[in-house]
Amino acid sequence: NSPWLASTVLLSSIAGAVQSAAELLNVQQLEVSVRALMVLGMLLPRNTAAGQQLADNGAALRQLMELMKQGQDMDCKVIARDTLGVLMKDEGLRSKVEAAIREPAGKTPLAENADRQ
Repeated sequence: NSPWLASTVLLSSIAGAVQSAAELLNVQQLEVSVRALMVLGMLLPRNTAAGQQLADNGAALRQLMELMKQGQDMDCKVIARDTLGVLMKDEGLRSKVEAAIREPAGKTPLAENADRQ
């Protein structure tokens, strides 16, 4: 019942939520991606550890860029843009985001799906 234990459990839960949501961004279904983006959108503004965890995930950052560029789902496009915006406001995370976006990593699932259509 200590506050330390409660905060440790909460931080662990947030870290798990960020990782799970980031993994769902790789799903080719935009309906799933928009829900994952909503989770990230609720966690990032209030939790610097969540922002750090997402900024350390280059694949998720590149997927956010793909979601921002796509034109099939405007909700995904706007929430992805806002999510990247939250990360870019933090000077400590900005360089990580910029590096991940510049890094070539082949085609993401979303880009491959768009090519097929």
